Amino acid sequence: MLLAVAVVAVALLARSGEKMREGSRIPAYDVTYTVTGTAPVSVSVSGGDGMTLRGGELAPSELPWTKRVSMPADGTPPTMEILLDEKGGRAECALSVHDRLVSRSVAEGVFGRATCGATAPTTAPPASPAT
Repeated sequence: MLLAVAVVAVALLARSGEKMREGSRIPAYDVTYTVTGTAPVSVSVSGGDGMTLRGGELAPSELPWTKRVSMPADGTPPTMEILLDEKGGRAECALSVHDRLVSRSVAEGVFGRATCGATAPTTAPPASPAT
């Protein structure tokens, strides 16, 4: 009888642990994708939660372009690629994590290409100091 009670207690504890893991939230971090320049540019962005923006084309009048997203800190790296068209020109991509610039790259010339990326954090952002 005592053995049966112990087995049931262990099973209940194991189940409650599973629910806590399933119900726990993965920490998130903020990523800001930015494109600047003076030429038409195609933008491809990928990040967590399956977020993908492919084939986004921006005219110079639409620059600067900024997209801010919250990504789960699950190790999925944020990346962005920009591509100039046959007219060439100049454009720059920049990627910030926790509002800190971590990657910047420049595309120049005919079909110029640049890639920005970062290693994804696996923890929540650092606490900001009290002011």
